[in-house]
Amino acid sequence: MRTALLTWDYPPAPSGLSTAAREIAESLAEAGADVTVFTLDRAGTARAGGVRIVGLALKPGGALARLRRCGSLGHL
Repeated sequence: MRTALLTWDYPPAPSGLSTAAREIAESLAEAGADVTVFTLDRAGTARAGGVRIVGLALKPGGALARLRRCGSLGHL
C-alpha cells in the first residue's frame, strides 16, 4: 500500500501536531506501507524512520504562510 500525509510541519518542529504526524507516518511504515509526508515547513526531501519527507515550503509573505503563523486559524 502507498499513502501520503499532508502536514503543516514535521519533526523536529516542536508541536504536538508534528509529533502526531510522525507517529502516524512511522506506524504506517512499520505496517508495510510506502509513506510519503508532504510538509509545509521546509524545502527539499529527506528520509527518516522509513518515511519519505517532501518539503513544500510556503512562499514567504504569501497568504498560506501568514495563515500558518496563526495556529488556531490553521485548523479551519
